[in-house]
Amino acid sequence: MLIPKNLRRKQQRIHTFPIYFRGTTQRWEQKIIRNCRTNRRLNCSQSVLQYTQITVKKNSEDTDLKPLTPSNLFSSKCNNFTIIKLNLQESPPINVQVKCQYFIITLEPCPNSKYNPMKQGDALMLHTDLKVGKYWGEMGVDYWDAAAWQQQVDDHEVLVMTPAILLAALRHSFLQIDMIKVIIFDECHNARGKHPYASIMVEFYHHQLTHESAQLPRIFGMTASPIKSKGASTAHSYWQKIRDLENLMNSKVYTCSSESVLAEYIPFSNPKLKIYEHVDIPCTLFNTLAQDLERLREKHECSISKSNLSSMSAGSARRRLSKLYLAFLFCLSEMGVWLAFKAAEFLSFEENDFFSWGEFDACAQTIVRDFSLGASKIFLARLPSGPHWSIGGDIQANADAGYLSSKVNCLLESLLEYRDRKDLRCIIFVERIVTAIVLRSLLNELLPERSGWRTEYTAGHISVLQSQSRKIKIKLLKNFARGW
Repeated sequence: MLIPKNLRRKQQRIHTFPIYFRGTTQRWEQKIIRNCRTNRRLNCSQSVLQYTQITVKKNSEDTDLKPLTPSNLFSSKCNNFTIIKLNLQESPPINVQVKCQYFIITLEPCPNSKYNPMKQGDALMLHTDLKVGKYWGEMGVDYWDAAAWQQQVDDHEVLVMTPAILLAALRHSFLQIDMIKVIIFDECHNARGKHPYASIMVEFYHHQLTHESAQLPRIFGMTASPIKSKGASTAHSYWQKIRDLENLMNSKVYTCSSESVLAEYIPFSNPKLKIYEHVDIPCTLFNTLAQDLERLREKHECSISKSNLSSMSAGSARRRLSKLYLAFLFCLSEMGVWLAFKAAEFLSFEENDFFSWGEFDACAQTIVRDFSLGASKIFLARLPSGPHWSIGGDIQANADAGYLSSKVNCLLESLLEYRDRKDLRCIIFVERIVTAIVLRSLLNELLPERSGWRTEYTAGHISVLQSQSRKIKIKLLKNFARGW
């Protein structure tokens, strides 16, 4: 499956903070919730939770276990030989019936992810016997009153919601911070500025810290990296950001830096670095095509100037022409003539609604699509014709001729090394959506007869380009998991 790189986690990672695999977070939540389940008969004066630190020594000696003072923590795969395990410490039964504990799990809301709470809640319901309530904006929770929230509290032990919903409920006093036993923050590195995570902690948690009798919830945060920043920085600034996050969350970072420890629970890949020699497509061929594209762009810019388009529509059309022109040059130089042709061909079809046109003028749409159609004809004129030629006939010869780039040729060779594997799944990350689209065309033409593999692409939401619907993405992922 082809996935643009911008879908992956966009956060700064330094060498002391390797990736904490995203798929494990639900298991953390389930383990915490499951281990905190009690028989409802507890000593009210005793802390419900106790943390145990397991230190893995470098000299491979026996593991040391020592209890920590009950406190808050957030888990990140950082530079310590530590694993945190959350255990429940029960006291001898006494004749006091305690109201059942419940937890609120706040999730990091992402664009177009309104069903995330349902997924988290479903996982908890599947792996625990807790009573789970799930809440998101479309349920109309903004219009609930205190009685409605009290009913949810009475009926459930775990409340799964977005942080904005929890913040609103606290601000309206529908929920009280001292009612909550544990709050689990997913993607807790977002807790800064005016984010709901930060507002919950500043407005309600820290406000109660000075009260000795305050019953504050335990905090458990999860993140792939406690650092959220872009661009270069220094080690000092990284540690300062970690301290700021610890202070805001009133927590400490616990993590595991040894991948050998994580490997007991998480499957790891064996990376292989493949180096190829970059070879530009023939200079004469590239210059000729680039000049033809430039003349084609100038022609269509003149068409825009002569049209009756408004200044706003004309400006938008020129910007899209420029984007397409640069995209075609990128495909030509990075992937070769054949894939540049496939990109232009795809963008010239009306049924391929690649652009999110919005209020774009119909005349401007026609001009932009005509530019793509003209570009496809320019590229096609430089490709061999006839029934006996195909892009997959002689891959090396086609690469030497500039129809495929050396990078694409290396990718094909790497994939074909696994042609004999059964039940194989492969994900290719690319920089641009158009790259994913044209590589799908190439791989679907070459691989089925060589390996029987099928290729699809998925991409996220981009303002200028039309994104796939959620339904299509879910269908693709299910088919990918099944192997089609």
